[in-house]
Amino acid sequence: MGDAPEDAPSGPFGRRGVSDAELSTPSVLHSDFQPPSIRARLHVLCALYAHTPSPSRRLELLDSLEGQVLELAHLMALDLLNNGWRPEPGRDAA
Repeated sequence: MGDAPEDAPSGPFGRRGVSDAELSTPSVLHSDFQPPSIRARLHVLCALYAHTPSPSRRLELLDSLEGQVLELAHLMALDLLNNGWRPEPGRDAA
């Protein structure tokens, strides 16, 4: 027993396929992972909104919710770009 090299895996570990995107670093695209801080913040904001009677406070919560959604969209866009996705030339972003 010990640190024998034959105990270590000889091939890539956890790789799912042969495409460049699948062989790149782990990403949101290939997992059910949701960043816990964003998910938890969204849950809290939704719960606060549901139980807040003040219209002005609800507007503040909606602003916070919008900021969280934009942050999540930004992270997803970065993940797509890091995994090789590129927009099609000449196609509208709408």
